[in-house]
This record gives sequence, C-alpha cells and structure tokens, in this order.
Amino acid sequence: MRDLNHAISSCNFNIIIFTMTNELPTKPAAIANSPHILITDLSLILLGSSLGAILPDIDHEYSNIHFYMQPFSKLFKKHRAITHSLIALIAIILINYGLSTLFPSLSLLFYSISLGYFWHLLEDDRSKAGILWLYPITHYQKGKYANTYYKKRKNWHFTYKSSGLFEYCFAWFNLILFIILISRIITLLK
Repeated sequence: MRDLNHAISSCNFNIIIFTMTNELPTKPAAIANSPHILITDLSLILLGSSLGAILPDIDHEYSNIHFYMQPFSKLFKKHRAITHSLIALIAIILINYGLSTLFPSLSLLFYSISLGYFWHLLEDDRSKAGILWLYPITHYQKGKYANTYYKKRKNWHFTYKSSGLFEYCFAWFNLILFIILISRIITLLK
C-alpha cells in the first residue's frame, strides 16, 4: 500500500479511536471554554498517525521515509522483515510509552504513532504478500520475482493486491471519510 493511503487510513482510525475513548474532546461544553485544545489534540493525532503509518516502510527503498532517513534506513535490508514484525511493534509501543511518561503533554502524539504503526501492519498483513508477525523466528519463502520474498498465503478469505483496484477504492473511501471526520470536528469550533 502506498504511504499516503497508510497515512490517511491511520488518521481516520486514530480519530475514531480517540473520539470513542474521549481523548479527543468532542463535547461542545468542553470545547467552548478552550477551542485551542481541540486543534492542538487533533494536530498531534494527525501528525503522530501519519508518522506511525509510514514508519514501518523505512526498509522500502521507494518509500518517502526511506528517502528522508537515508543513513538510518540503510540498516534494514529486506522489505517487510523486521520493521513489519511483532518485535518492532512492541519496541515502538514501549518507546512511545516511555516518551509519553516523560512528556505527558505530548502523549497523544506518541500514542498516535504506536496506533499508526499497528494499523500499518494490519493493512499490510491483508495484502497478498502479507507480513510475518514473528519474523525472525519465521522466515520468508523465496518468491517468484527476483529479490522479493513472499509469505505463502493459504486459505485466506480476503487479501488485496498492492496498487490494485481495491487499494484505490480503499484510498477514495478513506479520503471521503477523512473529509467527513475533519468537517464534523471543525463544526464543533463554531
């Protein structure tokens, strides 16, 4: 899935999660006294969600984060290997939890990064290539294309092809949902 699609769907996912858990103030009474809190919280959620959603692709040579983090990204040799595993997810969650205890005013940012990372892994797990949650314990099978590795996917009821029709429909759905969510939040400021 493309970086932008991961970022937008992660933003939608996190806005819904934080609204349902009352971390994002959506009650008119709470916003009336200090509307800047809603704007600040929403900004932290959008920034953290986007960063967390593209972070696992630091190992992909054509991703944006790989380009901007070149010295660090060269440590990762295979795409969808260690950065797309349960080990990396746990490490990200622990790092972000530690940072949120050090900087409590930025806790929404750090929680959003963790949730964005998790959402990215779930989306990539549903692709035809899939991910290995327990990498390096489990290993990739050699694929039919040179320099790529695919997990054998048997009896999966739903998978999608990266850059295929489903991904484009999913992207449009997420873009429309994002516009609806943001417009509803903006109407709270009036």
